[in-house]
Amino acid sequence: MGLYQRVAFLSISFLVAGLFNFAISDGEVPPADPNVFSDLVVQGWQAVDIPSDKRISEALMTDASLFKQYVSKNGQRVSVYVGYYKSLQGAQYSHSPQVCYVAHGWTTSRSGKIAVNISERVLIANQLLVKKDEQSELVYYWYQCRDKAFADLFKMKLALLPNRLRGLDQSNVFVRISTPIDNGGLSRAEDELRSFMKELNSAIGQRLLQG
Repeated sequence: MGLYQRVAFLSISFLVAGLFNFAISDGEVPPADPNVFSDLVVQGWQAVDIPSDKRISEALMTDASLFKQYVSKNGQRVSVYVGYYKSLQGAQYSHSPQVCYVAHGWTTSRSGKIAVNISERVLIANQLLVKKDEQSELVYYWYQCRDKAFADLFKMKLALLPNRLRGLDQSNVFVRISTPIDNGGLSRAEDELRSFMKELNSAIGQRLLQG
């Protein structure tokens, strides 16, 4: 990269950074409904309440959160965490769950990104394969605004920036889903989690559109 290109790149980077600084620090955002996702229905899956850890919500500074387990007709279990932020400023508190898994004694044997096709859209998410003792889990996580899913927090912020500059809705969520790898093996876990991701993405998107 030549000198001119480096200068241009740095100029654009500083401009974007400045816009983000304005976007996340200026203006007031109305309070969020803390129960916005409490009754979230995922088509084809039965919701089961599980104890929520308030310490996680407090640490991640969410405006609302969801802790549930969903069970498919064939018995596959998916644990779900959704952290809801009413503004771009809140989104900065979300982070990779890999840190939490490692802190609780899990090891990571695989990490990367996946793409899931839905009609003409493509959902991008991160994936982790984690293990603790004899228990293995497949984990997907992503950042979402409306029905758009991003593996990268910066890209989601970039997608929401025009809304912030125009004073429009900035609602966004961090989503983590996981399922145990049992006798069906990794292939079945991947199929089930991808299927669930499609339905969950749609359900969350509809809820965010409702404001």
